Amino acid sequence: MSSIAEMIGIPFQAFCSASKFALQGFGEALAYSRRMARAAAGDDAYRTALDSAVGQMARDEENGAPPEAVAAVVHRVLRSSRPPRRVSVGKAGERAGLLAKRILPFRAFQAAAKGSLGA
Repeated sequence: MSSIAEMIGIPFQAFCSASKFALQGFGEALAYSRRMARAAAGDDAYRTALDSAVGQMARDEENGAPPEAVAAVVHRVLRSSRPPRRVSVGKAGERAGLLAKRILPFRAFQAAAKGSLGA
């Protein structure tokens, strides 16, 4: 259970909002691995899923957006007279997940996220 501060930054409540945003992300990350975590004690299936997910993340990090692309976006935002609150930089396939999270029901998004990490 949380509060509206997990979805909306509340004026003069920065620490509360930050902690609620963090709890939301923490809970979401746990939701992807809850079943695997219960099976962790000596279960090779957990190790296989973990290795697959971490391996995919490592490949994504190695093949991420070039620093020049990130720098160009940062430069554009800094020079903007009305900078956006959030900006994503990366390959289209990676950024598609941001849109998918907004428009898909959580269970559908969660299934897709698990599948993309081999979990």
